Amino acid sequence: MKIVLNFKKLIPVFIFLSFCLAGCQQTKTSPSAKPTAASPQSVKKPTSEPKAKEPNINFSKSGNILNWDAEKERETDQWRLLYEEPPDKPALTVDLSFNKQSSCNNQPCSQVKLENGDQVKIEGVKEGKTVTVVNLTKFSSPQ
Repeated sequence: MKIVLNFKKLIPVFIFLSFCLAGCQQTKTSPSAKPTAASPQSVKKPTSEPKAKEPNINFSKSGNILNWDAEKERETDQWRLLYEEPPDKPALTVDLSFNKQSSCNNQPCSQVKLENGDQVKIEGVKEGKTVTVVNLTKFSSPQ
């Protein structure tokens, strides 16, 4: 009698068994057992604070910033980026939002003076019609 094995059908079984052998075995320890090098009780927790989560930058454009409301003919507290995409098409605008982590020319944005018309590059996280600024690089000021 000849036995023929179809290994293609057995591959999922081998995969399951290998995972089960690696992760399904649980060892029980008595409450009076001393911690060993492999036990979670002996693992030292880091004393430093975890690093802040890096934002997922999904917006990077160069253009001019402005906080001028043309209808009311006055400055506002809302900064916007005016940029072209692609070039030679009508200009687009996006509202800018700044937080404590926002960096302007490698400084906190609260320490950098921004003026209407400044040429900048904005890197940030866009949600809807607003970009939360991560990095603002100022190229020049209007003359």
